[in-house]
Amino acid sequence: MPKPRPKKPSTKITRQRLLDVPKQAVAAAAGAMSVVVASPTPGAALTQLAFATTFALALSGAWDWKQGHGPLLEEGMKSDDDDDGPTGADFEDLIAERTASGSPAFHALILRTVRTLIDVVDDGAILPLARLAREYTLAEKAPDAFFRGVARLLTEVEAGDLKSIERLAVLVATNSEAPRLRMVIAHKSDPGGPLVWSVKTRDLLRDEVMPPAGGELQWGADSPEYELTLLETTGLGRRSNAFGATLDVEVSDMRRLAKLLRPAATSGDS
Repeated sequence: MPKPRPKKPSTKITRQRLLDVPKQAVAAAAGAMSVVVASPTPGAALTQLAFATTFALALSGAWDWKQGHGPLLEEGMKSDDDDDGPTGADFEDLIAERTASGSPAFHALILRTVRTLIDVVDDGAILPLARLAREYTLAEKAPDAFFRGVARLLTEVEAGDLKSIERLAVLVATNSEAPRLRMVIAHKSDPGGPLVWSVKTRDLLRDEVMPPAGGELQWGADSPEYELTLLETTGLGRRSNAFGATLDVEVSDMRRLAKLLRPAATSGDS
């Protein structure tokens, strides 16, 4: 009679297992305390204890903060986004329907959304991520290059910098009917005055600079190089020369990005 195969340990990630993470860190700190008591070199053991305790407290606090992102994502996905799609309980029913269908595209969407949520460190990135996931849920689309680029952007961006990215996206989205534009970094300085940076747009189809009134964005004292580099590294733009002063972008992508990054509506908005 063949021997029964040993049961493999479960690798399923449940909510309870996630909640146990900070508890396990605290238990590790308690274990380090017992090491101190029995150690012949208490100095080194105390150093280990201090690190373990500090790490446990830091991990517990970070985990409590991260748990608050889940409800924000859920609320954002269920909210009206001017797309004529279901909201609230109706959107929950749609999620249940997609899940029951066993669609690989939908499973990939949810997994990438959750992975992005875990990596996000800027609270301001939660609503754009929710809008992105909602868009692809309604369209029944698997994550594509645009989804992956925006997801990476939301995890890479530093706190507060999403507003700068939105300004660039709006500049492109509202000032051209051409399919592609080139963003050009420019700077000028009046005699005795500070250096002022700006971003101009160039219509690649007509090979001409857009009118300054509509195609130029005054930036200020800091160069927008960081923002253009971020768009390039996340696949949402391509450098057009080796000097790094320009970036070619798809206008349709920037329009979608501008919509995702727009500020949340307030109660006073109509």
